[in-house]
Amino acid sequence: MKLVVASVLLLLTLADSLEVGFYETNCPASANVEGVIKAVVQAKYNNDKSIVPGLLRMYFHDCFVQGCDASLLLNTGSGNEERDSVPNQTIHGIDVIDAAKLEVEKVCKGVVSCADIIALATRDAVELAGGQHYEVPCGRSDGLVSSKAAADAGLPGPTSSVMAAASLFKARGLDISDMVTLLGAHTVGVSHCVFFRDRLYNGKPGGGADPNMNPKLVERLTKICPANDNSQLETTAPKADLDGDTPEAIDNVYYKQLQDNSGVLQLDQSLTKHTAANEVVNNLAKDGVLFGAQFGQALIKLGNIGSLPIVSPRRSVRQLCTKPNI
Repeated sequence: MKLVVASVLLLLTLADSLEVGFYETNCPASANVEGVIKAVVQAKYNNDKSIVPGLLRMYFHDCFVQGCDASLLLNTGSGNEERDSVPNQTIHGIDVIDAAKLEVEKVCKGVVSCADIIALATRDAVELAGGQHYEVPCGRSDGLVSSKAAADAGLPGPTSSVMAAASLFKARGLDISDMVTLLGAHTVGVSHCVFFRDRLYNGKPGGGADPNMNPKLVERLTKICPANDNSQLETTAPKADLDGDTPEAIDNVYYKQLQDNSGVLQLDQSLTKHTAANEVVNNLAKDGVLFGAQFGQALIKLGNIGSLPIVSPRRSVRQLCTKPNI
């Protein structure tokens, strides 16, 4: 209980320390930092729609471990950093953050944190994919430490129970409604077969698909991931869209698919078996406008986790997002 209360108090304190329009007052008037970042994201999106789920996943994985401090990006080659954790080995979009950092340094040197770039770039990607615009409070600092062990222990997995996942969210000041809303990010993106193979072939005693899976979903997934597929996380490994209907759009179709027993991942589909979570699923499934607004607010709340302000003597603004300052 003390951990949860401390996390919630920290969340509220940090929310008060971050500011919308932070770079309008801390950079030259002509800098237009948010516009510079958006242009980089737009250029990438024009050629690669997968940048949307890539940035959403990066933002979530970074914030959930040690707070929103861009520690996920650190790469010193030690083998013990967040990006070395299995869930992070397929993180996509670091090149976009690096490109945005290069551009903002030209207009406001040494002020714009990599952590803020992740938050702003994610917002821009969400909007490009049809999501609602939301304002992003900024003023985060970049972390100095990155821990593989912390990532291993702190990220909910695709086979986590709803209660286990909810416990991780609660420890970070996020409630069941926040969790279900943030899982709505699965309205875009893909999953490797390894994360749902057991549902297809060991979902019931004696083998076979989970009987609760929609037969049409089983048919779609078995074509992508046949029984003899033993792939893991290789670049060439087959992948399935998490949203089989509108896989490139930020919308509420994901929730409608859960109602139809067409959730690809076990955790996602299990939301409908949990009373409080299922209530949120049903509300978001019937109202796309509500989902858009609630999704933006949940992303803002996620962005407040552990976001120490730039003035903190314990944090810094990294010159390169993947390397600590020398």
